Amino acid sequence: MFCITLLRHGESQGNFEGRHQGQADFPLTDIGRAQTKALVDRWIAEKKEFDLVISSPLLRARETAEIIASQLDIPIEFDPIWMERDNGLMAGLSPEEVLETLPQYDFIHPTSRSVRRVRVNGSYTCGRAKLCKA
Repeated sequence: MFCITLLRHGESQGNFEGRHQGQADFPLTDIGRAQTKALVDRWIAEKKEFDLVISSPLLRARETAEIIASQLDIPIEFDPIWMERDNGLMAGLSPEEVLETLPQYDFIHPTSRSVRRVRVNGSYTCGRAKLCKA
């Protein structure tokens, strides 16, 4: 029987700064490293045993996994299938930077008769390729 433990990385610089992380590569903060070490200490006290650590290769996950694997003396594998979802142009940006630099969409509920509007060069274009007044 297999027992799988899923774990999120410790606090990263991206978390600390409130950034959209996606696949942008942020390191752990000192707090994130301390969080990971505290968890390892708890697992040692509880006599938890693990056979293998599998991690995303992104730095925040890699650092978390390396702390765990080294403290518990277990092997580690990195597999990109565990990488966070790619959030495209938002990766690494703060919410404010997203609003300033990326197109903002007006999403309308699908059952509504309204059309999705997309801001392009200060004007709004509708999904039916005609201009709408903002």
